[in-house]
Amino acid sequence: MIRYPTDEEYASYDGMHCNVKWSRLSHDWQCPVCNRNKRQILQWGKRVGSNALRYGSIGWKAGLHTHHDHGADIGRERFSPTLLCGACNYLDARLKRKAGVTGEFSFSPSEMRECLILARPNEKIRDCDIDFDRAKSIYSALSLIRASAKDRILPFSPAL
Repeated sequence: MIRYPTDEEYASYDGMHCNVKWSRLSHDWQCPVCNRNKRQILQWGKRVGSNALRYGSIGWKAGLHTHHDHGADIGRERFSPTLLCGACNYLDARLKRKAGVTGEFSFSPSEMRECLILARPNEKIRDCDIDFDRAKSIYSALSLIRASAKDRILPFSPAL
């Protein structure tokens, strides 16, 4: 059963482990991938770890993550760090797994948005709502671009 937070439940939610990010966001903030607002990213369910110990094992939860391009670690940053809801940050991992991504690569928020068919309020993103074939084609196209760029780079030859 899907639950939707009441006004009181939404107002009392403090963001748990993301409380600083949660409190700094305006109420009308929307995830740039799924377009759900703060209230819509809340999910009712089982909590684990320190959140379960502090807040109880069942209740509202929502993740916020600064999604970044792992290519930046090797000097190939394609997009700036962007705050996403937890479900969309996890979407990147799901897309990479299904697309057979290797190495330091992350889908950008706009690329993830292209692959997301539907994001329901207060629910997890289901596999049936993701276009994994689109993710494969995006990754393949970017791989071809990178490969052709490598071919155009001339080897260094010192001046005589």
